[in-house]
Amino acid sequence: MREFIAPLKTKVQIKDYITAGEMKNYQKLMFANIKLQEKDGDLKSDNLSATDMLIAQEEMMKMAVISVNDKTANVMDELNALPASEYTAILGEVGKLFQF
Repeated sequence: MREFIAPLKTKVQIKDYITAGEMKNYQKLMFANIKLQEKDGDLKSDNLSATDMLIAQEEMMKMAVISVNDKTANVMDELNALPASEYTAILGEVGKLFQF
């Protein structure tokens, strides 16, 4: 686990890594509604919705954030109560775990 201090001084504890199972669960959410089509030898998709992205981002946060300002209960409520810029900074840090 590692500590990340967001720009407005929110302290979050984030996992050092996610498991293969967590990655697969995230990918299932991310790709559940995507239909891939072959175009010029490449796989393409043009139907990823913003709602799907938001659901996947929230799931990333649930999987990776252990505590917010030393609070381990209701972590998503704590995150959702933050200013949007602070939440976005934390999301960016969490997103590093989900690079594939």
